[in-house]
Amino acid sequence: MNKEKELNLITGNPFRQLVLLLFPLLICSFFQQIYALVNNIIVGRQLGTDALAVINGSAANLINIFYNFTNGLSVGAMILVAQLSGENNMYRLEKCMKSALVIHVIFSLFMTSLFCFLGKEILTILSVPNDILADTSAYIKLYAVGFMFYSLTMLIISMQRGKGDLKQPTIELLLLYLLNILMDLLFVRILNLGLTGVSLSFITTYFLSTVYLMIYLHKHYHVLSNKVSVDMSEVKIILYIGIPTSLASMFYDVANTYTQTAINKLGNTAIAAIGLSFKIENFFYAVMQSMSTAAVTLLANNIGAKRKDRIKPILFAGFIICYGLAISMSLFTYFGRNLIPHVFTDDISVIEICAQILVFISPFYLIYPVLEMLLSLTRSIKKIIIPTVITLIACLSRIVWIYFLPAQYSILEAKFSYPLSWIVTSSLMLVYCLVLYKNN
Repeated sequence: MNKEKELNLITGNPFRQLVLLLFPLLICSFFQQIYALVNNIIVGRQLGTDALAVINGSAANLINIFYNFTNGLSVGAMILVAQLSGENNMYRLEKCMKSALVIHVIFSLFMTSLFCFLGKEILTILSVPNDILADTSAYIKLYAVGFMFYSLTMLIISMQRGKGDLKQPTIELLLLYLLNILMDLLFVRILNLGLTGVSLSFITTYFLSTVYLMIYLHKHYHVLSNKVSVDMSEVKIILYIGIPTSLASMFYDVANTYTQTAINKLGNTAIAAIGLSFKIENFFYAVMQSMSTAAVTLLANNIGAKRKDRIKPILFAGFIICYGLAISMSLFTYFGRNLIPHVFTDDISVIEICAQILVFISPFYLIYPVLEMLLSLTRSIKKIIIPTVITLIACLSRIVWIYFLPAQYSILEAKFSYPLSWIVTSSLMLVYCLVLYKNN
């Protein structure tokens, strides 16, 4: 990658550097969510409420398990790339990238096989309503065919960001989302292939992006050359960071899936409403994840360059930015609660329930910055195990809450399991980081 495209991350103003890192991430996250919303508009308007329930219900939770595990492994590679970039160690950098590619191919093929052969059985266990079970099963099995392409795309873009490249991954992702929207229009609206079209759009988009990105990566880092080998020491580091990070995300997805079983019992309207609310809330989660990625990149580069004196200033600047974003998103969600759902559906019942959920959840957004910034710190200094255990405890709190719901419960009572887990995670992470600080 061209050095002129890479931001100097080990000297200068941390606030300015975080903003420069964050801005392209926010642009990408914004367009990612726009794509998700357009996808829901196309499906909701073209195929109806039951189709929304298919793509936003248990299938979405299962697919998110794969997404988050993949993204966790990508974080492991990104942190190592950032540290090696700070060290200016090109030899190890090339081996790191090839090792990461092999890990992602193996994992994604395993998950594709799991979903294709056991998808229906898993959905049955999750209490998916019988009237959408067959469609959900067919959708998730075909969708899983594109897992490897998605995995490699996200990995390469993460490694580009780890190098401090701001321009290239931004352009790539914007073109990717545009292509995905065009594929949705082609397969779902023009060819009228229904939910099969949604899956084919995903597969086609990420296949094309994988071909381009592999050519680009090989041109700059020779990852397909026999001269660059897979290095087990790099594999171990990537897995040491990536697996706990992935497990933390997977714990939440398992908890989400369990929570979804409670939602499923409330009927298709509740499934569609909470799925729609998640699409809107995902703007907030995407913004917070962008902030976390920016902070991890900056912290890891400085740790690799032995600039530990910059950790505190980076964290201070990160908290200021993160809280500013959280307050803005909380207000956006609250005041947009009645308007935004109308874009996706004309079903009044779905709109009313969705608005109730958004009013309920928006104040809890102010808890989230503590969670994201402290997790960014511990990942960048390779303190992985205790935060993973804390995440597991938080997810268990969510599951316990759902388990002990009364026989007759509301959708908001089920929804409270989400902010409950945020409170638990933030509190325990704060205690853990104070202990780390005390022990230097």
